[in-house]
Amino acid sequence: MLGGVMAFDSWQKTPDVTHVAGESMGVQVLYGDSILRITCVVMPSGSSLVRLAGELDASNSAAVLAALTRVCHQDARLVVDVSRVTFVDLSGVRALTALVHDRARVHLREVPPRMAFLLNLLSLRSAEMSTGYPETGDRLD
Repeated sequence: MLGGVMAFDSWQKTPDVTHVAGESMGVQVLYGDSILRITCVVMPSGSSLVRLAGELDASNSAAVLAALTRVCHQDARLVVDVSRVTFVDLSGVRALTALVHDRARVHLREVPPRMAFLLNLLSLRSAEMSTGYPETGDRLD
């Protein structure tokens, strides 16, 4: 349990171990509530891969920004995978935009087209987000 919330991904029940280039790495749960879960794994390159799964909205955007900012202070490079975000409102988009604008080494990965449209409206450069993997080459199996 994490603050009264089950510490598993209800969208895809998987164990808290991720296989990266043949190695098992522990997954740390950074945040969880009834609609969103954030996990983090440190990749072989030293960058952190953070995954958001669920809904990012006004009810949790401040907590999400705080959790991601804590990771930014610990790691030189942060890759945020938003492919499992099923809903995002303007406060969620603003939180992601603030994070990227404030931190030079943050990259949004697997950005859904509708979210990319909103991020572009808020002046997030396409170089700061992608629909694929960033140049580190870190891939999850």
